[in-house]
Amino acid sequence: MKKAFLFLMLTVVSFSFVGCSSDDDDDNAGNSMSEAQKKALFVFNGTFEYVHEVGTTTITFKEQYNPAKVVVLDENYATGEGRERKIHGLLTVTYYNGQSFDKYYYIDHNATSIGLSFTETGNRTYSNLLISSPTEFKMKGSNDLRWEVFKK
Repeated sequence: MKKAFLFLMLTVVSFSFVGCSSDDDDDNAGNSMSEAQKKALFVFNGTFEYVHEVGTTTITFKEQYNPAKVVVLDENYATGEGRERKIHGLLTVTYYNGQSFDKYYYIDHNATSIGLSFTETGNRTYSNLLISSPTEFKMKGSNDLRWEVFKK
């Protein structure tokens, strides 16, 4: 009886890891959004500025996909199958030196990180995210020591 129970528990535990996703995969099932993601998307509209010693960097949220836009990565032509990625919108980053780039963004389930990519299917660069209020958020790369504070 104990062996059967142990076998059952090991089977359940092993199957629970099958659905785990990689860092680049989206972490909520279907196309529903968590409350944290909904609140973040509410904040992410308009233009925010980060003023620093060299100049000002702006982020303008241009498009928002609610529900999230789903794109297929690594599609197998023969089977039509592939990994899916969700995108919450498109923004423009304009740096203090005048360079400007459009980037697609994804907000993780808990709204504690944001992934940015140049294309819908490109590699994402993740930054820590802290939404302080409806008019302010902070971003910090994993190797950065200080938060960049963006305000409306």
